[in-house]
Amino acid sequence: MTLRKIMQDNDMPWCDHCESYHHVNAVHIERLPGRCKVENCRVCQIHAILAKPYHFEFYRDEDGDIVISIQEFPGCTAHDSTYSEAIQRILEVAFMWLDISLEQGLSIPEPRPE
Repeated sequence: MTLRKIMQDNDMPWCDHCESYHHVNAVHIERLPGRCKVENCRVCQIHAILAKPYHFEFYRDEDGDIVISIQEFPGCTAHDSTYSEAIQRILEVAFMWLDISLEQGLSIPEPRPE
């Protein structure tokens, strides 16, 4: 499963500066590229990165929780008791992971080939 697919089914933080649609998912990002009113908006930058086809690993831990990690982002892992909650958590963690990485000027890995 890719982040692109997950984003189609789950809300993400949105940019308050973007025009019209504020429900952000992969379709919104493709439809409204570069329409943010703020130059170099970090939120829009992160949404554009998350729209790429990154790869997820899903498994259950010893307590039965669902653990999800984004393989291309070292240390980007989340868990919860249900798939929907675990997916929401990984999206939040990925958003923070990217925000910190961009703030520190680190390079963001591209999705690995299928």
